[in-house]
Amino acid sequence: MLAAANGAETAGLVIGQLLGLLIAVVLVVLGVRARRRPTLGNRVGGLVLIVLGGLMLLGGLASLTDAAT
Repeated sequence: MLAAANGAETAGLVIGQLLGLLIAVVLVVLGVRARRRPTLGNRVGGLVLIVLGGLMLLGGLASLTDAAT
């Protein structure tokens, strides 16, 4: 019973981390799309989204590889 609970808990954590990675990818994609628009605000906002999404991706991948070991 305890082993099943630990396995389910680990699976839930991995699924949560994968959802976080998905959100990070969406932020990067939205940032790239925003940078294509000609106004300065869109370019700066797009850059912020790209950087934030990239940092989230790096953190999520590091956390995911740490959880897998």
